[in-house]
Amino acid sequence: SAARQRLRTEASWSILRTAVGGSREERRAVLSGYPYTIPERHRPRYGALIVEACRSTDREVRRAAFGQLGEWAPWLVGVTELVVDRLTDLGESMVHIEVANLLKAGGEAVLGVALTRLVNRDADDEHPGDPASDRPARRRIELLARGAVVRSRSRPASADRSVLVESARWLAGHPAFVGTAAGLLVDLGRLDNLDEVAALCAGRPVLAVRTAEHVGVRLRGLHEWPDPATLSGTIARLTGRGDLAGGLFAVELVRHGAGFGWKAPWRDLLLDLRRHVDADVREEAYAVDMS
Repeated sequence: SAARQRLRTEASWSILRTAVGGSREERRAVLSGYPYTIPERHRPRYGALIVEACRSTDREVRRAAFGQLGEWAPWLVGVTELVVDRLTDLGESMVHIEVANLLKAGGEAVLGVALTRLVNRDADDEHPGDPASDRPARRRIELLARGAVVRSRSRPASADRSVLVESARWLAGHPAFVGTAAGLLVDLGRLDNLDEVAALCAGRPVLAVRTAEHVGVRLRGLHEWPDPATLSGTIARLTGRGDLAGGLFAVELVRHGAGFGWKAPWRDLLLDLRRHVDADVREEAYAVDMS
């Protein structure tokens, strides 16, 4: 701990390197250093110590080191494979916040690499599942999707999410994971990609219903709601698709009209949905009470 405060001397670095390979307490002393406590010129070198700790044989030390990795992201190099290995290590328990931090550390492109590895692993898994182990690769894929959403929401609305989106689209190309991919695409977009999501739900009525509910949650969770004109245009376009998914998505979005007292164009949009070609969409539209 004292060596961290005297990084101008090489002896301090010798102490820190030795500590990374020392006892659990010594390693934790190294890991308790945060970027804001380290002079900027020393951060790349200190970040390398954190990476070294990620390769420790001590499971608790590894967990602590990987938990720090996201904080050191701007000063790390060559950690892509390390991060992918961690994301796909089914022997390690993980939560979605950890996934988000690892995506920050390794770069969002690691999501696609990890998904590819896990989809292949699930395809090769001949075990049908039981209480002890129920499709672990599939569960990790679902966790990565949740972590990607956390990562996306931690960034400004204007940030480029194209890498995450491409990973979600790749996942959507695998029939066993269309539902996970559809939910991820809803969360990565700002209701501007719902035609694409609706197309994924074609012939999947249960998925269409579940995803429509997700669309409603996404609308309510936006920090800045879409411009009313843009939103009403989206509703009209989805209604015009004439399919179940598009219609159900439109019903979820048109509920926003209550905030405008069902003035034009919101009343007309709802009435159009009550004339939809799909009976289930019509019924859902009639369930929206304007009075």
